[in-house]
Order: sequence, then structure tokens, then C-alpha cells
Amino acid sequence: MELPEELKYLIWKSYYNCFIITLIKNHKIIWLNPSNKLLSITKDPGCIQHNHNDMHKILFYNNNWSELANETYNQCFKNLCINCVNKGFPCNDAVCYGTINSKLNNHWNLSFYENKIEDYNENDEIDISAGFI
Repeated sequence: MELPEELKYLIWKSYYNCFIITLIKNHKIIWLNPSNKLLSITKDPGCIQHNHNDMHKILFYNNNWSELANETYNQCFKNLCINCVNKGFPCNDAVCYGTINSKLNNHWNLSFYENKIEDYNENDEIDISAGFI
């Protein structure tokens, strides 16, 4: 005799909540100490999609909340700073103030945004929420 669909769903949901969610929450962030393989396969333009990766979790890992981390998030992850475009993402400021691993420093080339920043000065931000990093 087969179990009713509702009962199957309740069993699955209970298992998921007890075991799978715990595994996800306790999973180490891959960007804390990225491997050379991870860095090499994400080097091409468009490999890191803006606002659809967990790299920003580094800024607030282990309740590492600070005003500088929040500013770094707003400047370089939520928007796009001029330094990230000119020197690479994440820029020196994001690595320094956001406590990001130095292996990631200037790893992604964002020079394709240069034509969008001609009229901006160094302190301006560009919203790229629909774009890709």
C-alpha cells in the first residue's frame, strides 16, 4: 500500500527542515578561502552574477557587522564603485574594509562598464542591479 501524497510531503518536509536546512546553514562560505580551481573557473566575464552569489556573506560572516562592511556592501556589491570598474572587482577598499580574502582582490575585470562611467567622478555609484559581474 502506498502512502498518501500529503503524508509523503509531510515526511519530506520534516526531514528537510531537520537535516537539510541545518547542513545549508552550517556550510562554509566558499569565498572565505577560495581554491585556485574556483578562481580559475570564475575568471571569465559574467561568471559571477551580481546579487545572485553568496560572496557578500563574507562581509557579515560570524556577525562581523560593521559600518565599513555595510558601506562596502552598498558601494561594491549592491552598486558598482569606480574603483571596481577601473582596477577590478572586488576593489582594494572592499578587500580591506570588508575583510575579504586577498586572493579575490581585483579578480574580475569590469572594464566593460567603463563606457557607463565616463560622466561620473570617483565618489559616485552606478546601479548595476540588472547587470552581471
